[in-house]
Amino acid sequence: MPLLEFAGETPSVLALPLAEQFFQEICLVGRMGPPGTAVLNPYRGGRLSVMLKFLRSLEMVRGLRFSADSRVAFCHQPDSGPSFGYTGTPDGPRPTEVAHSLLAFWVLQAEPGPTPHPAMVAVIANLARHGYEHAFHYLYDLNESGYLSQENLHTIARLLVNGRALTSTDEELVARLTDGRCGPEATDAEWFRQTLDWRWLLEQDVTAAAFPELLVERSWAEVGKLREAPTIDEWAAGMFGAVNALRSLGALLDAGRATNGIAVNAARAQLAELSADLDTAWISRAEGIGLVSIVGTVILADNAPQAQAGDEWRQRVHAERSIVPRAVFDGMLGEDTEWSRDDWFHLSWRTIVPWAAYHRPGESLTHRRGSYDGIVAGSLYPETPRDELTTAMHKAAADFTRHRYAEAIERLRPYEKLFPYAAPLHAMLAVNLDNSGAHGEALDVMLPALALDPTQPIAWTTGARVAYTNGCEPDAQVLEAFGTLLAREPG
Repeated sequence: MPLLEFAGETPSVLALPLAEQFFQEICLVGRMGPPGTAVLNPYRGGRLSVMLKFLRSLEMVRGLRFSADSRVAFCHQPDSGPSFGYTGTPDGPRPTEVAHSLLAFWVLQAEPGPTPHPAMVAVIANLARHGYEHAFHYLYDLNESGYLSQENLHTIARLLVNGRALTSTDEELVARLTDGRCGPEATDAEWFRQTLDWRWLLEQDVTAAAFPELLVERSWAEVGKLREAPTIDEWAAGMFGAVNALRSLGALLDAGRATNGIAVNAARAQLAELSADLDTAWISRAEGIGLVSIVGTVILADNAPQAQAGDEWRQRVHAERSIVPRAVFDGMLGEDTEWSRDDWFHLSWRTIVPWAAYHRPGESLTHRRGSYDGIVAGSLYPETPRDELTTAMHKAAADFTRHRYAEAIERLRPYEKLFPYAAPLHAMLAVNLDNSGAHGEALDVMLPALALDPTQPIAWTTGARVAYTNGCEPDAQVLEAFGTLLAREPG
């Protein structure tokens, strides 16, 4: 579901999809960390600056805004308007306001900060206005948006759950935390000026979690999102948020296990098995994302006494142990011949940049092969050295100047899968496709070219041409103008 849209019926073939990609990446960066200073400073000084400027340009020129169907949890302190809540409302924040608030929270969490985290004020305000369940989900939705570290998420969750377990009503908890100074009628600004009295929550040993069924419900929702992911990118992006959420929710359930009841503890036991597989689902965060947990699941399933498991043993194993979509599960068991292992063992251009920023800082993505460990690409093109890409691009450039577009395309095509993160390769392929008359294909290739490296002005002007030949002059104008402005900036 698209998060962003332009005001009115303005068509877009490239500008809006690119804005959506940029905003989603910013949220993912927060969900992965949030980033420490060593990661944040180079990222902020390079591509993040360009992405924010582009989003701001679209807000000013094309009326970029959140769609009515979007529901991104946010928390910030603007001069006017709502300071916390969800996007999608007419008076809600602009995309750049949410992006800047995410950046502010990352900076705050890069250094040791106050306890509890400032987001707790927004959570308690939601408690006062909408009740415990709404406040609880809002907190974990902030984690999904990319605002909170695992430590801060769990600290606020523990204070909220403990506080509600120690009080009889939502109103009583709000009154004790604010000393009766704030309630449902208080404005956002008044809430942010509020100092919460929370230390009494840490001085008591709470063994009963408030509303444990709600903790179980949210846990299964996190698992469900992973199982419904249609691509490796969405699965990996979900993993970064789900790991934090499930660890926090599991710890809260464990704290109240003495009084949770049989049904809740049974659900927790099953969730604990799934949570245990979360870490093994990553081959190595330094090497990349793989599906080790599903391999282990298959081994367990094959070795299980099927006479005891019954005819539905695959269904049972997937339900009790697997955190991957059913198609992946069946594919690795050989039950789905349409499933491609290659598609699920490397990230695409949509998520590779934040992953590399965290785990391979300073690494150039241009010559990075199309699988994390090189097994897939190495087996497909074992004889291809890294510098062959550069040679091929030089030859394709010569073909272009001679108007031999078909020859250039044929020369470049084999390298798309081998080096899927090479922005110059995508841009060169796009311009040749466009000149050959394959305008739709050129558009498909131009989006990853800009998303992988938006800092190159020539990529924007190339994108403008592709947008124009695809019949979208408004996109062409804004991309051309942005590329020109970018070229004039120092450095």
